[in-house]
Amino acid sequence: MMFVLFAALLLGRVEAVKQLSGSYGDVRTVFRQYEAEFGRSYEGREARERLKNFRKNYIEVMEHNKIKDPDYYLEINEFSDLNEEEKSKYLGLANFTEIVSELSDDDYAVIRKRSTEPQEVDHRANGLVTPVKNQQRCGSCWAFSGVGALEGAYKQATGYLKSFSEQELVDCWYKDGSSSDGCEGGTQRNAFIYAKYKKRLATYNDYSYTGTDGTCDKNNLPENGIKNAKIKGYKWVLSNKDSEVQTAAAERVLSVAVHASTMFAYRSGVFTGCPGSSEDAPVNHAMIITGYTPKAWTLKNSWGVRWGENGYIRIGRDYSLSDCRVTRWVVYPTLLFQDKGEVDHDDIHDEQDDDDIALTGVAEQRSTFDALGGAGNAIDGNTDGNYSSGSCSKSQDDYINWWAVKLDHNHTVREVRIHLQSDDDASLGDIDGATVHVGPRGDYLDPECGSGINSADHDNYVVTLRCDDLVGQYVTVDWYYANHPARDRRSLTLCEVEIFAHDNADGCPGGNIRCPDSLCKPPSFC
Repeated sequence: MMFVLFAALLLGRVEAVKQLSGSYGDVRTVFRQYEAEFGRSYEGREARERLKNFRKNYIEVMEHNKIKDPDYYLEINEFSDLNEEEKSKYLGLANFTEIVSELSDDDYAVIRKRSTEPQEVDHRANGLVTPVKNQQRCGSCWAFSGVGALEGAYKQATGYLKSFSEQELVDCWYKDGSSSDGCEGGTQRNAFIYAKYKKRLATYNDYSYTGTDGTCDKNNLPENGIKNAKIKGYKWVLSNKDSEVQTAAAERVLSVAVHASTMFAYRSGVFTGCPGSSEDAPVNHAMIITGYTPKAWTLKNSWGVRWGENGYIRIGRDYSLSDCRVTRWVVYPTLLFQDKGEVDHDDIHDEQDDDDIALTGVAEQRSTFDALGGAGNAIDGNTDGNYSSGSCSKSQDDYINWWAVKLDHNHTVREVRIHLQSDDDASLGDIDGATVHVGPRGDYLDPECGSGINSADHDNYVVTLRCDDLVGQYVTVDWYYANHPARDRRSLTLCEVEIFAHDNADGCPGGNIRCPDSLCKPPSFC
């Protein structure tokens, strides 16, 4: 029982968190399960130190999650056996004081509040955000935040969403022409300066990320990914006013500095866990703001898709300036379309399928009017469920997988079908269970469809679940492996999730809302 509950806790299962909250149990036993889950093995003095770190972090998670109806939940994750110094290696933002002292009037953004501004913005839905990535144990958050803002600006300037190379910045940005910031830290401004004056930046695929300081071969760099655009420079929003940052965030992706030391165990919800004073909460990490609601900023992090809400965190706006510093240091690049006659294309769907990248986006609604729609437009164009090898989204070697879909507005969900690849190395019989949650959050706190698996079509590799007309904007789907990977590794390949629902906005009499490969993939947990 301890293992089942702990494994669920690792993967963010809120109900398991609640069950565990009454007792800390045998931490040594839990730590052994943690080592197995994350492929770690310690001996001697190191084992004692890791257990000490784990116990401290484990108690923090348990104490927080047993609070009645907390704003956010914590979890045990890949950072749970690290000490504070080791965690700092996953940060890497340099001090802004010297930069700000050098700014001129031209460096500041002119914020003009519009008469009507959107109350909610999601630039993922607007096509300005690339997949979540992982900086690993390298203080390169400055590069990821800078690149994230560049990617959004490039899309707005050219119409193409491209994933640019953080590794080129880590290897080739030189401060004062001599020493590289690299994994030792820097500021997002470095990314903008490099791209402006070098007039180049490779794509992620052409100059892939290694997580280490590399050597810059200036004479043999990959092809320039910045085609028909000119990088003019960058603008700072340093008014310290939440309203001005909202105005800026409504129009573009913003690069921001935050205090992230208390965010390592974050799992879901609106985070309110930063220290109160600036002395206790200096900025030490860079992210990008990808949207907002009246209550929270949505930020994309660079710690992989296993962390937080698919690699994202929501931070409460009512205290974000004073506590987490979200709106204190805000900067974005400025780009212009410049037709150079070069062939350009949208490249994010050519990303390498690894553990650190998962596409995200809003589900697409098809206008079908039959009662339950159908699999008429699968990812690879087939309609019979017999998907070919390589045509679908490979789930990694772990025993739980899930897929959260954000719809454009509330829908009444009737049925969900999970399509799997027929020529995979595991059979439909290896699925131990599947659940669907529908609601306003997009996590396991949303109401669960109570019927469980309604049917399993072994011929076409389809699992069907009925939802009893639950209503919500988010649909969270997960499925479990019968074989634990530590004993007998299995993997399944997801080809499509079909959501059959009524559109609450226009009363459409049924429809097939599918999540195509061009919009989203299930995050891997491997």
